[in-house]
Amino acid sequence: MKIGSWNIRGFGADNKKCMIKDIIRAERLDFIGLMETKHTEVTQWDLHKCWGQIRSDYPHVTAKNSEGLIATWRQDSFTLSNSFATSRWWCLTGTFQQIQIQCAVCILYAPNEHSERLKIWDQLRSMRATVGLPCRIMGDFNEIMEPKERRNAVGYTQGMRELQNLILDLELVDMDIGQK
Repeated sequence: MKIGSWNIRGFGADNKKCMIKDIIRAERLDFIGLMETKHTEVTQWDLHKCWGQIRSDYPHVTAKNSEGLIATWRQDSFTLSNSFATSRWWCLTGTFQQIQIQCAVCILYAPNEHSERLKIWDQLRSMRATVGLPCRIMGDFNEIMEPKERRNAVGYTQGMRELQNLILDLELVDMDIGQK
């Protein structure tokens, strides 16, 4: 089971769909979450351009806000049970068929503004307590964990500490970009 996410910054151009297709093939992804698609609707044809001949699936309502969150997966990999969302994140619960495990996969596009991010962190804490399943949260947190992750960053900010606390509270593992 391989899961990926990408802040694509626009999904409309065919070259973006080709790039997604290349990533799906190169990484052999079973599930991908896309943020900041700037789309409110996605068609089966859009997905065909991303997945090629691989049979894919997606919920009927895919783009949850103006940023556009899209979740799509191989039909033989994931079976959707439920989904729920806010304006900034989307949680899908279901079963990954290969390992027969029920879990939650959340796609996040956090706001840039610190006070708004704190509201999202609280929502995620509530979601995690309610879902009661193993959970993967992926996406754009719009915050860094450590100063070394941003050029010219000096010291730890309150936002960094709050993100670190969120990671601890939700019992998540921070995976470096590109980590497999």
